[in-house]
Amino acid sequence: MPREQITFRKIDTTTVEDREVHTERETVNVHVGWNRAGWVQVSLAATRRNFEQVIEASHGEPEIFLFSEVIERGDLNKLIRALRKARDQAYGSDA
Repeated sequence: MPREQITFRKIDTTTVEDREVHTERETVNVHVGWNRAGWVQVSLAATRRNFEQVIEASHGEPEIFLFSEVIERGDLNKLIRALRKARDQAYGSDA
């Protein structure tokens, strides 16, 4: 099964003693998998802590929505390219 991974890395920048300090936050990965027999699947991989925070914030609601961070243009283009590749290889290209 072919698969592509898009990693959304977020860097926080703070100033400490007149110096910029860059800290990488936990990453979220989107996996696009497909099979040439005709299916495409998208999955979200994050740390257990990320998921626990989402569950805690749901306050017992029966339905939970997962949202990514705001996706920067370059990362969004990577995701679009991966989805198009998966679509074309799984279902054939559009005419």
